[in-house]
Amino acid sequence: MAVDTGGRKPDIYEQAKAIYNAQLRHLESEHKGKFLVLDVSTWDYEVDDDRAQATLRMLERHPEEDWAFFSFRVGNPPAYWQRPVRVAAASPDSIGNRARAIYDAELKHLEAEHKGKFLVLDVPTGDYEIDAKHVQAVLRMLERHPVEEERAFFSFRIGYRATYQRGG
Repeated sequence: MAVDTGGRKPDIYEQAKAIYNAQLRHLESEHKGKFLVLDVSTWDYEVDDDRAQATLRMLERHPEEDWAFFSFRVGNPPAYWQRPVRVAAASPDSIGNRARAIYDAELKHLEAEHKGKFLVLDVPTGDYEIDAKHVQAVLRMLERHPVEEERAFFSFRIGYRATYQRGG
């Protein structure tokens, strides 16, 4: 599906909105007010009264994939978005830049013992999880910090500049 963005790269919100409007509006008749968690890269989705449960089911189906989830309340404007972030955004006060600052100031010492593992950081609280599997760290963070709470998770691959390293 093409998204008209006036020549600029579409963001996850624009992609999710276009997919929802073109393919998923039919869900409104049966699921209005429920949460729809949509993977904009695969168009796979889950619907549930509980956003965390829908997210967990999506994570179970797509455990180690490079996913880009966006959630809506069906029939309403977007409610929340989630996406593993590859690099920090340009804005100095962006979540990515705040996460990088926390990592550099308080968590860099973890590299000695955990290099190559995934660190999922809750930026507002500084709480984090580490695991060799990204999805396991995310699931433990979701247990402690349900998605219903306003959260800003940021993923790092400890000791690397990006979350996912692609080797040659």
